[in-house]
Amino acid sequence: TEAGNIEYWECVDEGCGKYFSDSKATKEITDKNSVKIAAKGHTPVPDAAVAATCIKSGRTAGTHCSVCHKVITPQTVIPATGKHTWNAGKVTISATCKDTGVKTFTCTICNTTKTEPIPKTSEHAWDAGKVTTPATCKDTGVKTFTCTRCNTTRTVTIAKTSEHAWNAGEITKQPTYVSEGEKTYICTVCGETKVEVLDMKHLDMEPVIIANEGEFKKAFEEAINGGAKTLRVKLTNDLDLAKIGKCMPVFSIGEDEYHTSTLVNFNLEIDLNGHNICLNALNTTLTLGNNSILILRNGTMKGFLCEMEGNAEAYLENVTLNDAGLNLTNAGIGISAETGWLAHIGSAILELNNCKAICTSDNGEERFDITKDNLNKCCIAQAFLYDEPKFWAEIRVNEEKAIIDGNQLEY
Repeated sequence: TEAGNIEYWECVDEGCGKYFSDSKATKEITDKNSVKIAAKGHTPVPDAAVAATCIKSGRTAGTHCSVCHKVITPQTVIPATGKHTWNAGKVTISATCKDTGVKTFTCTICNTTKTEPIPKTSEHAWDAGKVTTPATCKDTGVKTFTCTRCNTTRTVTIAKTSEHAWNAGEITKQPTYVSEGEKTYICTVCGETKVEVLDMKHLDMEPVIIANEGEFKKAFEEAINGGAKTLRVKLTNDLDLAKIGKCMPVFSIGEDEYHTSTLVNFNLEIDLNGHNICLNALNTTLTLGNNSILILRNGTMKGFLCEMEGNAEAYLENVTLNDAGLNLTNAGIGISAETGWLAHIGSAILELNNCKAICTSDNGEERFDITKDNLNKCCIAQAFLYDEPKFWAEIRVNEEKAIIDGNQLEY
């Protein structure tokens, strides 16, 4: 902004005032204005703009002279914006089902912070739960869960259990030698019942394998002589006791034409194993005396079981009575040459399970299943003794109680 001049010398003598271009004043400059150099003008340089921030003012862009530093374009002050530049924020207190949380945001310019609440969550921190009402076989139960933060509770239903509280059980049907028994249990909680099948009974010994009459007689005599009072055998062939006559002389009665072999206090189980057995020959009968048991299984029986005395028991399972009779009078009264019948005195037990009959008469052969309603037909009956009724036998057929008209056998 200021003019300059070239190098020159001025005479300072009074009244002179001339300009010279050399120091010896030999070269006069007649045009005094020629020594002047016009002002160059300003050399502007930019003054950068400064952006205003949230807390600091800014300036607009400007210029000034780099030579004289005079402001050419003044900068205008821009007031602070007051608007922060927040970051994404950070959870500083987590929200729970009980309390709200806090999220903190920081200004990336000035580090000022602000917070926002985080709503309570709907997710509880459940414990492992506790059974508050146990489930039973009768009722569902309840399991209660508690939030470990806010103590809110929730419940779930526990399904009924399949485990019953059974009592000790009671035998409601006694097993026999030809039928299974039953033991009934009652749940003490819901009253439901279950039935356990009890195995049918067998004599408590392993069966002796019998191939012929001699082996049977030997086994029987060894049982008698040894005091065992029990014999269980299994046949591998047919057995005809007529070949050995009175093979079981435990107790013999009668001197008349009927020669009777009587079992007393003796238990005999015979598995016919699909074979035939002939119990007696003509005029020779087999009697079950007091406290005796006869069990026949799985085959065919011929001949007569003449009497059952006192509390004798006879059990037949899967046996076919082939022209056989079970005559339970006291002296074999009414034995038929073809079939015979069963009668009794005393308190005997007779049980037949899945048995059949083959009866031969003048009218030919008849085969049929034995039921509780056709015992008379296959010559099984009860009888009076000397016109006076005695104790009736307990007779069961296929696990059903049978009632027999005894009058037909009066004498």
